[in-house]
Amino acid sequence: MKQERNSMDNTINFYRSDSQLMNDAIDRIVVEVHSRKNASEQERKSILLTGCSPESGTTTLAINLAISLSAADWKTLLVDCDLRKGMKYKRLNADTKKGLADYLNHTCELNEIISSTNYEKLDYITCGSEAESPVRLLCSAQMEHFVEEVKNEYDYIVFDCP
Repeated sequence: MKQERNSMDNTINFYRSDSQLMNDAIDRIVVEVHSRKNASEQERKSILLTGCSPESGTTTLAINLAISLSAADWKTLLVDCDLRKGMKYKRLNADTKKGLADYLNHTCELNEIISSTNYEKLDYITCGSEAESPVRLLCSAQMEHFVEEVKNEYDYIVFDCP
């Protein structure tokens, strides 16, 4: 997958929570993830986070977990899998043109949807254009291909799902 990224790629700025309690809790999760990865015979690379309702804090948790994993020196990818609304409704996706839905619909290449962040070992993929059938896209063979491709490049992939 080692491809040159689109030169129009903008860096997306992430910030850790101001709450020391939350940061300590996230760091404990990172330690647990690391210890389980080392203890398992099969390498686990992906973490899927989902909430039970809108505004439950799943995205905040996903961002902070991805930041902590990258700060622990693991190359990490955060993927916005909420394909229901499209990126025009999301603060983090304001300057991006394409994302996961576009890749899954075969309208762009993988290197076109990966954005750098202000953390050296953390990249981000936006949700992309509004999708007519998000479930169909997320359950597609193209999604399976996507996961296999990014698993070869990243130590951890954090999926932020609705």
